[in-house]
Amino acid sequence: MNKLAPSLISLPHTYESGVLLQLADGSIQACNQTAEKILGLTLKQIQGWNSTEPPWQAIHADGTPFPGDTHPAMVTLDTGKPCNDVVMGLYQPCGKLVWILIQTEPLWADGCTPYGVIATFADVTEQMGLCVTDPSLELQSSPSMNNQKQNTAVSGSEEAFFFERSLDLLSVVGIDGYFKRANPAFTKILGYCTTELLGSPFLNFVHPDDHTITLAEMEKLKAGMPTLNFENRYRTKEGSYRWLSWTASPQLDQGVIYCVARDMTRQKETEKALEIANEALEKRVAERTAQLEQLNAALRESEERNQLAMEVARIFTFEWECNSDAVKRSPQCGIILGLSAAAAEQDTGSNFFQRVHPEDRERFIAGIQALTPQKNTYKTTYRVICPNGQIVTLEEIGRALFNQQGQLTKLIGITADVTERQRLEAQLRESQATLQRQLAEIETIYQSAPIGLNILDTDLRFVRINQRLAEINGFTVEEHIGRTVRELLPNIADTAEEVLRSVLETGEPLLNVEIRGETPAQPGVERVWLEKFLPLKDGDRVIGISTVCEEITERKAIETQREKLLQQEQAARAAAERANRSKDEFLSILSHELRTPLNPILGWATLLQSPKLKNSSEKIQEGLSIIERNAKQQLQLISDLLDVSQIMRGQLSLNFAAVNLSQPITAALETVRLAAAAKAIELEVLLDPLVGQVRGDAGRLQQVFWNLLSNAVKFTPLEGKVTVQLTCVGRYAQIQVSDTGKGIQPEFLPFVFDLFQQQDSSTTRAFGGLGLGLAIARQVVEAHGGKISVVSAGEGQGATFTVQLPLISVV
Repeated sequence: MNKLAPSLISLPHTYESGVLLQLADGSIQACNQTAEKILGLTLKQIQGWNSTEPPWQAIHADGTPFPGDTHPAMVTLDTGKPCNDVVMGLYQPCGKLVWILIQTEPLWADGCTPYGVIATFADVTEQMGLCVTDPSLELQSSPSMNNQKQNTAVSGSEEAFFFERSLDLLSVVGIDGYFKRANPAFTKILGYCTTELLGSPFLNFVHPDDHTITLAEMEKLKAGMPTLNFENRYRTKEGSYRWLSWTASPQLDQGVIYCVARDMTRQKETEKALEIANEALEKRVAERTAQLEQLNAALRESEERNQLAMEVARIFTFEWECNSDAVKRSPQCGIILGLSAAAAEQDTGSNFFQRVHPEDRERFIAGIQALTPQKNTYKTTYRVICPNGQIVTLEEIGRALFNQQGQLTKLIGITADVTERQRLEAQLRESQATLQRQLAEIETIYQSAPIGLNILDTDLRFVRINQRLAEINGFTVEEHIGRTVRELLPNIADTAEEVLRSVLETGEPLLNVEIRGETPAQPGVERVWLEKFLPLKDGDRVIGISTVCEEITERKAIETQREKLLQQEQAARAAAERANRSKDEFLSILSHELRTPLNPILGWATLLQSPKLKNSSEKIQEGLSIIERNAKQQLQLISDLLDVSQIMRGQLSLNFAAVNLSQPITAALETVRLAAAAKAIELEVLLDPLVGQVRGDAGRLQQVFWNLLSNAVKFTPLEGKVTVQLTCVGRYAQIQVSDTGKGIQPEFLPFVFDLFQQQDSSTTRAFGGLGLGLAIARQVVEAHGGKISVVSAGEGQGATFTVQLPLISVV
C-alpha cells in the first residue's frame, strides 16, 4: 500500500508496539499504554472513535492524504485478510508528525465476517528520517529473492547499507546449514552476536519440536523450491523462544539461501490468547446451556412438586374475570370446596359469593369493592358453606387488575384451607393457656422462694434466676439472663468459678459451700452465702448447674460478734488484771517514793536535836540542806499526784496567753543544769529565734519541758549528751529533746505516755519517780492543741521526744 513498506517489514520485537482493538464497525474499544504514547491520546479520548473518520490527520510517505476507508483496520474488516507492513504518518494533537508501521489481524467468531480487528503498530519516525535525509538513496523495494538478476543499478555499498540498516531480519544461510551472514536486526532480536550465530548450525537455534519441519523445509530449498511464510521458533540468548515467519530463495549456483524473517511472536501470542478466549467462551456457552437444561428440568420438577405441595397443603389458585363472571381454579379446589370436577369447572363468581358464610359475606364483598389501582392487594379470612353443609375456613391473598379507566377487570390469587389449622391453633391455644397457668404457678413458687435459686449453662451464663437471688446480686432478673458470673459479680468470680467448674468436670454436687465476697447490691460490704451446687444432666452429659443460695451474713456476723465480745471480755479481763497489777505496783512505788525522802528528813531532824551538834554549824547546815532537798522531792511527788487527780477529774486549769517558747525552755534548762553538770552531761541548746509565739500556759509548758529534760538527764549516763532544739515546722512550733541515754524498748513505746507506766520495776529503784511526768506532759500538750511523740532505736540507743504546738497565726 506504500512503496516504503518493503524496507520496513516486520519491526523487531524489541521495539515497543502499540495495540488497538476495533470492532466490526471500526470503533476503537481498547488500547495499551504504548498506543496512547504513540498517538498522543488517551483511551478515554479515543474510545468509540471510528477509523473511517479518525480523530487525527493521516498521510502517506509522499505527503498525500491517507483516506480513512483505506486504513489497514478497515481493509481487514472488509476483506477478512490481514494487512502487513503499512506505513502511515499521523499528526498528534500537539502537531508533531509521527510515522508508524502497522500490522492488522482479523478476529473471528463462528461467522464468515470478522467481529473485530487487532492492529499493532510501532513508531518508525527515526527510521523514516534516516531514509529521507540521504538524497542518494532511492526509496524502493528490497532486493528480490528469486533467481532473476537485479535490473536496478545499485552499487555494492548501497546493498550493504540496506542490509545493515534494514528493520527486516535478513540472513544468508549456506547449503551446509550454517549462517553465512546476518544483519543487525537479526542479531538484535535473538540477542546473539554475529560470531555466535555464524559459529553453529542454524538448527541449534531452532526449537527441538520444530527440527523435523525445519529440516523438511530445508530439503525443499536444497531442491531449488523457494519458501513462503514458513514458521518455526528460534531460541534467544536469554533462553526464551520467538516465532519467526520465513521467506527464503535458494541460490544453488552460489550454494547459499537468501532469507527474510518476520517476528510473529506478538501475533502468535495474540492468536493464542484469542484461542484461549474462544475456548473459554465455548466452555461458558456449554456450561450455560447445561445450566439452562438443568433449570428447565428443575422447573418441571418444581411444577410437579408445587402441585403436590398444593394438594398436601390444601391450597388452590384462582382467576376471576369480572366481566364474564368466569372463574378458573387449579385442580385442588374441588376437594377443598366440596365440588365435583365438572361443578368446579362450571362455577362462577356469583355462585361462589352465595356460598360464602352469611356472617362473612358482606365483609368479604366490601373488601373486594374497596380495592383501587393504588391499593390493589388484599388478604382476608372467611368461611364457605360446602354443598354437603360442611363449613370450611379459607385464607385468601389476592390482587386486583384494573383497566385504563380504573375499572376492576380481574382478580387473581391463592386460597388456602385453614380449617384444620384453626382447629389445631384453638387446641394449641387452650394447651398453651393450661401450660402457661401451670408455669405461672411454678414461677410464682420459684420467684417467691425465700432462698436464692438460679440455673447456669456450661459457659456459666445465667439461664434462669429468681427474684431473691437477683436482689442478693444487685441486678434485675432480666439483667442476669445471658450474662456470665464474671460479668455481673467480678468480686466473687474467682472463688465461684473454681467451684462451678469442678461440678461441670466431675458431674458431682457440692453441698454447703461457704462463699464470701461483695456484690453490687451492697458495694464495699463483705457478705457470706451458704450454697449448694447441683449438676443438671442430659444422660451422662452435664448441661448446666442448679444453684441454691442462702445468705448467712447476719448469722456469721452474730457468730463473729459473739466471738469478738468473748475476745473483748477476755481482753478487758486481762486489762483489768494488768490495771490491778499496775495499781499495786504504783502503790508500792508510791509508798517507796514517799518513804525515801522521809527517812533522811527524820534522820537529820533527830540528829539536829542532838546536843553534840549544837556547836557544829557545818553539820547543821548539811542536815538542813538534805532535809530541804528531800522535802522538795516529796513536794514534787505530791504535786504530780495532784496534777494527775485534776487530769482524771477533767479539772486541769490553764492560763492561756501569748508565749515565746524560748522562755519556758530556758527556765526548764536552768532547773536541770545542775543535775546535768553533776553527771558531766553536755547540754546542747538550739533555739531558732524566728519561731513565732504560741497560745498557752507558760508555767504548764515549762512543766512539760522540765519533765522531758529531767527524764533525759536521769536516763543519760555519765558524760552523755542531751540536745534541745526549737524549730518551725509548717504552722507548728516543734520542740525536740534528744538524749544518748538508756533508750526505750520497742514493746514499751505505745505505753510511754500512759499513767502509772514504767519499763520495769527496777527503774523506780534505780532512778526514782512515779512514772507520772510523761502522762502529765501529754495531757498538757494536748490541752494546748498540740501533739507529743517519742522515737527510740531500742535499748541503749537513746530517745527523742517531740512536741508540736500550733503557732499563733500572723494576720
